[in-house]
Amino acid sequence: MKGKALIVIAFLLSMAVKAQEDSERPDILVNVMLGYDSYQELPSAFQVDPNAAETYAVRNLAKSFVFSTGVSIAPKGMNFQYGFNLAYENGAADLEEGTDIYRGAYSVAHYTFLGHFKWDYWSTDDNVFSIGGGLYLGMGLDIGTFTEEVPDFSYSQADYHYQLDPINIRVGNSFGLEVSGGYGVLGYVRGGFFYRF
Repeated sequence: MKGKALIVIAFLLSMAVKAQEDSERPDILVNVMLGYDSYQELPSAFQVDPNAAETYAVRNLAKSFVFSTGVSIAPKGMNFQYGFNLAYENGAADLEEGTDIYRGAYSVAHYTFLGHFKWDYWSTDDNVFSIGGGLYLGMGLDIGTFTEEVPDFSYSQADYHYQLDPINIRVGNSFGLEVSGGYGVLGYVRGGFFYRF
């Protein structure tokens, strides 16, 4: 008898959800962004032998843009959204001994998973234009690879990360542009596209 009652309740709940008007369902936004110059730092030196003072210094450091994608849920009639972001950034550098003796090179891939909460300071009634901000919190993983000249080196690290955007501008309804400025792991300035379901 309990099983039948649970089935009836589940059926009624599913019908209630189906009957819910489109205007009450939350919007789902998917974005793809490109960020410039995150706060992510790469190692500046590597110790050759833990028992020796000899180190290889990092030279000619180059970092990629931060590539990120995210999914947000925006409840209708509310001025906030929440969701998650995935991001990737790469850095590479030469390793030198002393002042200019080349010993090899390395690159570090940085993967980040962040939960986010965004808000609007102001938006038009039809939500085609909005100005807001956002806070992102999460974790990252660094995985380093080295050239064959330095086979004994290894580098990996897991750490916490954040992004604080005091300004976020969105233009468009179903499809549009998004620009953000702030400080953190996603970059000081980001721009990209979003699609609203």
